[in-house]
Amino acid sequence: MTFEFIQTIDKCRGHSVFATMASFIANYMNIKVLAYSNDPPKLSLRKEESRTKDFFSKSNSITRTIYVYANNLPAAILNQYTELSNLVNGVDVRITLFLEQAKFMTKAAYAIANIQAFGKHSKPFADMYARVLRNKFAASIRVWAPSDTRSKSICDRQYQLRKIVSPMQLAGSQVSRQADSAKWALIDGKNTVCFTTNDYTATDKRTPGAAVCLENAGVYNAFRRAAFNDDNNRNVDWFLVFKPPNAVSSSIIKSDANFVWAPSAQNVNLDREHSIVRTMADFIANNGDIKVLAYSDDPPNLPSRNEKSKAKGVLLVHSGADDEAAWFVHTVPKFLAHLGGYSWPAAETAKGHMFLCLSLRKTNLNSVAKAIRYQEPYIYANNLPAALLNLHNELSNLAKGVQIRVTPFLEHAKFTTKAAANIEAFGKHTKSFADMYARVLKNKFAANIRIWAPSDTRSKSICKGQYQLRKIASPMQFAGSQVSREADSTRWAVVDGKNTVCFTTNDYKVGEKKIPGAAVCLENAGLYNAFSTAALLKSPFD
Repeated sequence: MTFEFIQTIDKCRGHSVFATMASFIANYMNIKVLAYSNDPPKLSLRKEESRTKDFFSKSNSITRTIYVYANNLPAAILNQYTELSNLVNGVDVRITLFLEQAKFMTKAAYAIANIQAFGKHSKPFADMYARVLRNKFAASIRVWAPSDTRSKSICDRQYQLRKIVSPMQLAGSQVSRQADSAKWALIDGKNTVCFTTNDYTATDKRTPGAAVCLENAGVYNAFRRAAFNDDNNRNVDWFLVFKPPNAVSSSIIKSDANFVWAPSAQNVNLDREHSIVRTMADFIANNGDIKVLAYSDDPPNLPSRNEKSKAKGVLLVHSGADDEAAWFVHTVPKFLAHLGGYSWPAAETAKGHMFLCLSLRKTNLNSVAKAIRYQEPYIYANNLPAALLNLHNELSNLAKGVQIRVTPFLEHAKFTTKAAANIEAFGKHTKSFADMYARVLKNKFAANIRIWAPSDTRSKSICKGQYQLRKIASPMQFAGSQVSREADSTRWAVVDGKNTVCFTTNDYKVGEKKIPGAAVCLENAGLYNAFSTAALLKSPFD
């Protein structure tokens, strides 16, 4: 579904609003009306509690805590519809639950749409989003509405409530929450969008409100957005970019597409119009609201600092009330200078490289930070404020370089992205003396795995036992290019039966047991299939 506009809304012709309301703004005897608003035209503000605004011609289901400013419905109609009559006559709602849920369908026989309408009286002291929509739909929801610091995302229940990141790209425009009067919620797994009147604030529990929910996959997908920018500057929940050896072009897979490799909009050596530079814009140039922590064993403009750990990445965190953060991991040495502009290291063009970016809630910062700590990273940029570090102990430990001193020297964190994609992050300390693939991934997932990483003759495929470890044949066809292991800096594993791909930092060698390492594992069937088709196996006797 796309958004289309024939005429601008300030014109009195040629657009859907004017065409629909023609019989309201001019007299038409066969169309009778009732209109309500808390701030009607040519009248003073009448009812500050309710923010509902609408016009309708016949209905028996509507919130009854409203100010009616126009009505010419005839007695013959009102006599047939008791609730419509109660609305017109201002009959008060006096009995519990003080919540109304109506279910009905639109009229067109060729395209019947399911509608659910909710009315919330001031007396139930109920939050429209957490108590009404999330519970009534028994589903996770994402909310676009003004919020306060007391009204948090809800991430620890069966059904979650997430606040949508601001600003976002919607209908071809960048929209910030502060400049937008619209309020809406996405009902995940139900193909439903709810258009609401309430803020997501503690005080709005006392404010009457409405939600009109339309079940339609096309409308749902048009609204479905998450946390940061892809090549087209649209909001996506996560993206993955692969740059093949001996090329500056790249391919991208992203969360809101069909999970096949597509050409990136621009080459990685250019400082515009591709997902990496768009996502890192607030890292390479100053944005007072975005605070960062960056780590690399071979940072830009510095000598190689930590030969043990190969971990490279950036955390980006909104310093204000907005629940926005991202974790960007990559494989490129001498890349991403903080406040240094965007510059591609030409020496890395010959190698294959990978870039993964995940949207995060701030509630997951401790989990991410703890996993990074076990990787023993070298931090080369950090401006995270004390106020943020005081809220997130593990993030503070990471920023301050607090050492890991207790067993088992392995960290396994589970969390979700902003749009609820399942992530598992592993950190392997030097002292763990553990192989990332055979001991950590194969055992933790209790599954067969196939790995793409440099190897030695002593580190064999494991074909015996309940769960196998197999080395992927080199060269392989991957993302439209032939890639050999020797020319590729990426390391990854597919976890069979789990629809999971893990992006790793370790080789599959005996000596790597003493090397700290990382694995970031994303569960997504489409992404898994894109990697699995390339992951042909070597002989079982390698």
